[in-house]
Amino acid sequence: MPYTEKAMVKAPMKPSPSLIYNNLTACGGSLLYAHIRQACTFALSSLGDSGVPVAVRKVDSQHSDVIHSITAIHHNAAAFLVIATDAGVQIWDKTVTHLLHVLPLPPAAASGTAPRNAPFARGAAINVAADGTPTLVFGTSSGGLFNLAFSEADGKFVGTPAPLPAHHTTPITAVSSAYQSRQGKWTEDLGCQLVTADEAGGIAVWEGSSAGPTGYKLLTSIAATGDPVVSLGVRRDLIVAARLGGAVQLYGLVGVAGGGVRRAG
Repeated sequence: MPYTEKAMVKAPMKPSPSLIYNNLTACGGSLLYAHIRQACTFALSSLGDSGVPVAVRKVDSQHSDVIHSITAIHHNAAAFLVIATDAGVQIWDKTVTHLLHVLPLPPAAASGTAPRNAPFARGAAINVAADGTPTLVFGTSSGGLFNLAFSEADGKFVGTPAPLPAHHTTPITAVSSAYQSRQGKWTEDLGCQLVTADEAGGIAVWEGSSAGPTGYKLLTSIAATGDPVVSLGVRRDLIVAARLGGAVQLYGLVGVAGGGVRRAG
């Protein structure tokens, strides 16, 4: 259906003052976004064109940590909300009622040079490694990336976040995978590739073989353009990258293991 302004539903909500990139996600029938120290959620079923304000429930981040991204991740029937903050990562249930897991910011996330701002975590996605292990991957302000295994037997994330090989040198802005984009719906042709982006505009493609410190390897990268990537999506053989300047770019993943990605548009 072609786009028309009249077809858009306008919900009267207070705008978020939080200057973060990944600030809108859907989980468990609710839409979620973040203020500086609060996750805000409301039922999608409450949206309408009546002009009646939507009832928004606000949940404070633990210890009033400053939020840098909010992301819903799905695995089969399970869903979680990942809130990345200046203190690390908080994993909540899909209703944002119970805080299930807290991951302090890893010491390795601190930049080796004088940072422009305090360290933080930002960007998260779930990916299924080649050995079948679901892994949560999140980014940090140093450009470092970390992965954590999800135990299907226990229904929770286990262990300690393990670093991916060093690559990005500016803060991570977005993390994605085909499995993340499909909201945890598995198909055999999804692959086990993970895509990450940073404030300098660089994009990297990784292959996940397992969880842990040796579980991911860099396949290829796209050189920094100076225009930050603010959002990423992966759909089968395509990377969709939205940049701060307003451009939406497509890159092909065909033959990525053999040497690179190709610009598709």
